[in-house]
Amino acid sequence: MMSLYFFNLRRWHLTVRDGHGEVLPGPAEAVEHAARAILDLVGQKGCCRDWAGWSVEIEDEARGRVATVPFGFARTAVPLPR
Repeated sequence: MMSLYFFNLRRWHLTVRDGHGEVLPGPAEAVEHAARAILDLVGQKGCCRDWAGWSVEIEDEARGRVATVPFGFARTAVPLPR
């Protein structure tokens, strides 16, 4: 069964809430989706942000926390294409 997940950007006390969410099969896919989104953000050309301390906080449809994916974890969570 597919479920709605929200992907909030978080750095210490600052939270940027996801108002739309994504429909995915389960929590494992939500973590993979978050890791891929982090890699996309960090890899953008011309992007010179310091991403230290940032994470993606995953919430379910009821806005309960499912997982938190730190930006540094994304490189190890997603297998890179060969």
